[in-house]
Amino acid sequence: MQIDDDNICFKGLNNVFASLYNNEIEIDEQYIASICGAASMLNLESVLEKCQIQLADYLRDKEKLLICLRLSDRYGFVKRMKEAINVLKYMFCHFCLDETFLRGLQKSWLITLFSQQFVCVRESEMDLYRAIRNWIYLTECPYARLGDENSIALFFESSFFNRHKYFDLLRLLRVSHLVSLQSNLKLIRGDGIIPRKLLKNVICDQWQMLLRSEETTTGFPEVIDDNEFYASCYRFGRAGISPLSRITWRRLGYFFGVDLLVTYDQGYLRLARNGSMAPTQHQISVKHVDIMKLHYRCIVCADNGVVLLDTQKQSKTFNLDRNVELGKFKLPPNGQKISITSFLSSICTDSSTDLLLGRIDVLGGGN
Repeated sequence: MQIDDDNICFKGLNNVFASLYNNEIEIDEQYIASICGAASMLNLESVLEKCQIQLADYLRDKEKLLICLRLSDRYGFVKRMKEAINVLKYMFCHFCLDETFLRGLQKSWLITLFSQQFVCVRESEMDLYRAIRNWIYLTECPYARLGDENSIALFFESSFFNRHKYFDLLRLLRVSHLVSLQSNLKLIRGDGIIPRKLLKNVICDQWQMLLRSEETTTGFPEVIDDNEFYASCYRFGRAGISPLSRITWRRLGYFFGVDLLVTYDQGYLRLARNGSMAPTQHQISVKHVDIMKLHYRCIVCADNGVVLLDTQKQSKTFNLDRNVELGKFKLPPNGQKISITSFLSSICTDSSTDLLLGRIDVLGGGN
């Protein structure tokens, strides 16, 4: 018998053959990949269905999640694949810095992930850029390690890097949301992953949006649909927070003159527009409009992927220097750390320039 599936081993194949006689099968976690391969080769749908059911237990563990993704993709477990991607969009903020996890990802999974309506971030949109950047580096240089920024920079400057190979993934980055900090812009320019021609277009659009914001006193729009909100909202957050802590953090980067402070206090989450504290170096100006409507969504997750709070998209009026409660939630058991991601929009940004990454002529334009 010729076996083309490298997942199949003697033990797994033997278990599958035994199931033909016993009409039942015990799926050992150690051999689940082999059992899936053998059942697929023999076209045993009932065994494949049992494997898919067992993979449901793999969704809350980082290492097992990769196994679930790999087996679901290879053997056509569509339902389990959708569930795995759904878990990943909440948990990516925990995994985006993990070298081993990044090595285990495939481009098609990342494309599916970044095509979702939202992805939770560790600090900002740059988390997604860095994850793609590091994943490309690890994929092209399988024996390299993360941590040596000089080696990573040299790789992207070299002729070995071909961005055309990854444009279907790169086009999913919201470039306009990456350039709100000078340090981010410097890194992106240095990498050369995103063409400079595109960056110039984005920066030009950002300047127009800045002028639009400065000439507006009330903030707009009053109503925003879901598609517009998720296309324009800015993401920022924190990960690895002790649930018993009391912390406050400020969103870094220019946000059209709106200075935001998030406060977490043992299960309570609040947001305030800062007006009394001195502006930071990251704020060109702070709007001192007394009342402004902000559109937001906040998601809090435990380390194991359980969603503790999801406000869904809401709109509220925010006064200067007044806390607005975003939500409260029950603390996770066993002291599990939490992640908090906020999606905020005070103005509809024009993300049309981001779509330029999908145009072959721009990508083919070199710098």
